[in-house]
This record gives sequence, C-alpha cells and structure tokens, in this order.
Amino acid sequence: MKHGNTHYMQVSRDIWDYAISDKAKMLFFWLNELEQRYTSDKIDYFFRSDKQLAEDLGWSVKTLRKAKAELKDNAKDLVKFGYVNWWLDKAHTKKSPKHVTSYVILK
Repeated sequence: MKHGNTHYMQVSRDIWDYAISDKAKMLFFWLNELEQRYTSDKIDYFFRSDKQLAEDLGWSVKTLRKAKAELKDNAKDLVKFGYVNWWLDKAHTKKSPKHVTSYVILK
C-alpha cells in the first residue's frame, strides 16, 4: 500500500492529463484498487490474468485488451506492465505456455 491508508482509495490526478478513453481510466482506477489490496511494504507489484480483470470489470477480454493497450501506449509513467510465466517443474527448466500480467502502479 503505497499511500498507507486502508479506508479509501487514493488515485493520482495525473490520469486526467492523458488523452485516453473512459475505459482505460476505469481500468487504471481498478488497478489502483487491486494494488491496495494485494501489495505491501515489501512487495510493490501484483498480477492478474486478462480473463480475471475482464471478469472483475464486467468487460469482454477484447475490451480489456484495448483499454490495457491504451494505458501501455499513452500513460507509460502511470502503470508498469510485465509478464509472468510459471515454472512447471522444480528444476526450473520448463515454463508454462500461459502467462499473467504483473502490474506496478507508479503514481
């Protein structure tokens, strides 16, 4: 929890300075909510699959991916995106073909 509160969500006002759709803004707000739920002082990232995010927001995966692409292309200093694959064996030689996206809220 970057802002140190548990009773309300704190979101950067910088989101209003970007020429992005309302869907992309809503996604940013939801990512902020998830950040406050799933991060701590020691871990500043969280991860979620596109399918999970789409279900959270009541959107199709296609709509989610369009909004996510807008954030990636037009608001790079607000959210950092990364990709995570899971190891399928203990020797760490074979990764799963599926991945989830990791997120870090920068502002």
